[in-house]
Amino acid sequence: VIDLSNVSIREITGGCALLSVEWCAAECRKANFSLAGVESGHQCCCGHALTDATAQAPASDCSSPCTGNASETCGGSLRLWVFDPTTVGPPPPEAADPKQRTGEAECPAGFK
Repeated sequence: VIDLSNVSIREITGGCALLSVEWCAAECRKANFSLAGVESGHQCCCGHALTDATAQAPASDCSSPCTGNASETCGGSLRLWVFDPTTVGPPPPEAADPKQRTGEAECPAGFK
């Protein structure tokens, strides 16, 4: 878990309702990034390196449920859970009926 005050990353947009650790990993792999991260339960970020100024935060700061799979934790407020996207499997297939999705968290206003 890292503090986001000094990090250079690229946010992946358009997947708020689908966000899970697996979905984020797949998106970062497709874009050839070596790091993936989830934040605030609804954001996916990708990058190649953490800056020297990156501060580690307690894992307990990452308690936001993922909007696409509420059984997973996707970071926290200003906390990015960073991982190697090549060590995470592909996301499960999307349910045909949106009501069957496992996510219970909602995307905040302004995020899609």
